[in-house]
Amino acid sequence: MKIQFIKYTVIAGLCLTVIFNGCKKEETTTDNPPVTDTTPAFVFLKVGNNYKYNLKGINTPPDTGYTTIDTAMVMKVESENAGLFKIKITTKVGPYTSLDSMYVKKDKDGLWEKDSATATTFHQVIKSSPAVGDEFKHYTLKGGVKDTSFSKILAIGQSVTVGAGTFMCAKMKEWEGAANKDKNYDFTFIDLNVGLIKIESYENGIMVNEISLKSKN
Repeated sequence: MKIQFIKYTVIAGLCLTVIFNGCKKEETTTDNPPVTDTTPAFVFLKVGNNYKYNLKGINTPPDTGYTTIDTAMVMKVESENAGLFKIKITTKVGPYTSLDSMYVKKDKDGLWEKDSATATTFHQVIKSSPAVGDEFKHYTLKGGVKDTSFSKILAIGQSVTVGAGTFMCAKMKEWEGAANKDKNYDFTFIDLNVGLIKIESYENGIMVNEISLKSKN
């Protein structure tokens, strides 16, 4: 049975397969941030922090009907080395378990991620002081073809209630390829002091997946 799951694009706190080069209404390059941590933001990046999420997805055509499927995901800040944090992601769907990792760091300008442990460049996820209208781009190569992902801050201080409580979040819209801006996209909600709170994934304007914070330590 084919199941669509959200991309873990942003982290917060902790994401997503989701994320992008810093710019504001213009394209910029992907510069590596300094290692030294000089900002109090993103305090959730602490070894041992553990976040549990509920994932809700639906069957996709040609399956018979849209049946809700619940599963679970755990994000754990597993280690830190010279300012680089490794976040382990464990997703369970019935008897199946998948493992993945994210590599992030923070500086006075914001939160940054790189695509793998061996990658040498970072892309910016969000600024330390985000503002409505902030835009980001991230370039990757898929099968030798350049692929572009986009992100834009739509709201600041939006109240979001999930299983873990109510949080004040930055709301981001994320999509891959310019043609998908209003077709296939995610809404990502991040609390700068807590991390990833919720992601809603849409296909053709219809929500097909949701991840929401259940509990945290």
